[in-house]
Formats: sequence, structure tokens, C-alpha cells
Amino acid sequence: MLRQMPMVKLLSIGQFARLAGLTPRMLRCYEQQGLLVPHRTDSGTGYRYYQPEQLSTAVYIRTLRRTDLGLKQIQRVLKAPMVHRLSLLQKHQANVEQKIMVLHQALEELRHLQGNNAELYPVTQATRPTHFSLSLQLEVTIDQVDAARVFALHQLQKHLQEQQLQAAGPPYAQYLLPSSPGLPPSFPQRWQTPVVYPMTFGVPVEQVVLDEPPLVFKQHPEVQVLSTLHFGGYEPIHLALQHIALQASQRDLQLTRHVREVYHLHALATHNSNAYQTELQVELPS
Repeated sequence: MLRQMPMVKLLSIGQFARLAGLTPRMLRCYEQQGLLVPHRTDSGTGYRYYQPEQLSTAVYIRTLRRTDLGLKQIQRVLKAPMVHRLSLLQKHQANVEQKIMVLHQALEELRHLQGNNAELYPVTQATRPTHFSLSLQLEVTIDQVDAARVFALHQLQKHLQEQQLQAAGPPYAQYLLPSSPGLPPSFPQRWQTPVVYPMTFGVPVEQVVLDEPPLVFKQHPEVQVLSTLHFGGYEPIHLALQHIALQASQRDLQLTRHVREVYHLHALATHNSNAYQTELQVELPS
């Protein structure tokens, strides 16, 4: 005698939704996208019924949605073989990490604004102490400024590692303004003159070292500066200089043409230019 297999009790869409931690509306959406199709749909009433075995797929979809993965991407994950599925999840993880980094940067900028009375470029007067540095001078054109920054920072970092030297502070670039800091329309990316100009890139070091051309050892005297912090890429950095010039005028201070960009967070530390942190310092007369 043949034994009749017991019938598997199907779950209504409401029951299934509660067990899966979803809503009937979500399940209908997943059905439309081909992610999770009901086991049976009553042709007369349109009621949808699911098998208990489908709960694992529903929870898997819910988990992926919590990671901010789109429905089309989830469909690709579900259809992919396991080895490809892992690759897709790793790619999504990298995207999530990038978003987290951007959000952390947004939080840091918000804290910076709140800590400075919502002012974009708060200007402070400070003393830059005497220090030693290893420096590299480059002659650059307007279009080469960004590439020069990366090249010089690479060279300085490489030399420190090879010589087992310890940096005593963040790297920097130093240059002369062609005119008053408040006047250039877009500095440093669009100088009108000169076409080629010198930029000195350096890194502070704790001890006296020998010159190793093209790297040169220097000693810098103590100097008073007006400074502010710029977040993000270098293109609008002239706005920070203009704020310094404005504050100098309001405080009845004279500025020199000597500018230093201090790279607290730069291209060698992050691929996200929005995360760059650059301190702008303009020297006061001694």
C-alpha cells in the first residue's frame, strides 16, 4: 500500500510576512522584481501562499536590504553561483565602506563647523615654532600643481622610509603669493602670472640630516602665522586664503606673501579627495 505524503501547510502572505519580519507590501514588491515568487497564487481570489522553506530566502533578502543593497543587485546575488555571490558581496562591502568614510567625513566637518560657531574658515593666530625639515623644490605650471603635490609627498615619504627617519609633523608645501592673499581670483589652481613658479615641499624631521639632492635639509625660524583649515579638494582653497586676508584686515594686521599648506590628510592617506584636510598658514612680518 502506498503511503500518502502529508500535505505541506502553506502560509498566507500575512503569516509569511510576520515570520519573515517583512510586510505584505514588501513581499508583493519582491514578487514583482522576481526575487521571491509565492509558491501558489489562488486564481480566483488572488491570495498568495508561501512554503515555510521560502522563509530562509525572505530573511536573506531582508538582510541584504539592511546593507543598502538595491533590489536589482540582490537579484544578481540570488542568481549567482556561491563563488560569484561572495565576489558580489565583497564588492558591495567596499561600496559600503566608502559610504561610511564619506559619512564620517561629513560628521567631522559638522563638528568642525559647530565648534567654530558655524564659521566655514575660522582664522586663528598662532606661532609656528622653529623646526628642521627635509624639502624638495619643484618648478610647476598651473596644470601640474595637483600632480606635483602627489609626486613630492611620495618622494618625501619614500626617503623617510629608506633612511628610517621619523617625521616630526605632517608634510607641507610652501610658496610665495604673486600678490596680496585677498586678490587672486582662484589660487593656487589659476594663477595669472607667473606661468611657471617654484613650490617647496617638505616634511618636518626631529634631527639634523645630510642633504641628499634633490632633497635639502633646512632649519626654519619661529614665525607668527594666521591659519585656517580647509576640508576637501584643493580647487577652492583660495577661499581659505581670502578669509585669512579678510581677518588680517579686520585685525589691522599685515601679511607677507609666504604661504604654507600643511597636509593633515592628503592623497597618500586617502583616495577620497573630499576627505582631505589642509591647513593654510600665511606668515606675519617678523
